[in-house]
Amino acid sequence: SDENDFINLMIELSKKYSLTLVSLPHHQKDYLKVNSIFDKLIEEKITLVKPVSLPNAPEIKRKCKECDLVVTGRMHVAIASLSQIVPVICYSYGDKFTGLLEHFNLEADKLIVSPKSNIRESMSYCLSNNSFILNNINQRLKTVIGLSGNNFV
Repeated sequence: SDENDFINLMIELSKKYSLTLVSLPHHQKDYLKVNSIFDKLIEEKITLVKPVSLPNAPEIKRKCKECDLVVTGRMHVAIASLSQIVPVICYSYGDKFTGLLEHFNLEADKLIVSPKSNIRESMSYCLSNNSFILNNINQRLKTVIGLSGNNFV
C-alpha cells in the first residue's frame, strides 16, 4: 500500500539522512491518518513532530517554511509550501496539482504521486534536483502571486 511504501521509504532515508517528519494535517481525516503512520514509525530513529490538535492555516504556513520538503495530498498545503519556497510532492487523485506545479515551471509527472508513479521516484527526483526546483519556485513566485490577484477582480 502507499502507506507502507511511505513508511519503508522514511525508514530507509533515516539511515542516510537526519530526518524530522512534521505532521501538517489540513483536515481531521488527515490528522488521524498521519498519527497512525507516526505511531508505526515511533520505534525508528526519526524525529517526529505532530500537533496536539488540528493546526489552522497560518500555523501550517509557518511550519511549511521550516521544512525542506513537504509531501501532501491537499492543495492548500501545497500552495502554503510553494509560497514559502519549499518543494512539494503531491499525492493526487486526478490532475488537481498539475496546473499549480506548471505555474512554477515544475515537472508535474515527477512531483505527483499517483497510481502510475511512486513516492520513491518523486523523493529521489527532489533530492537530486533540489537546487533546480528551488530556483524555479523562487523565479516564478512573484508571477504566481500576481496571477492569484486576478481571482479577486
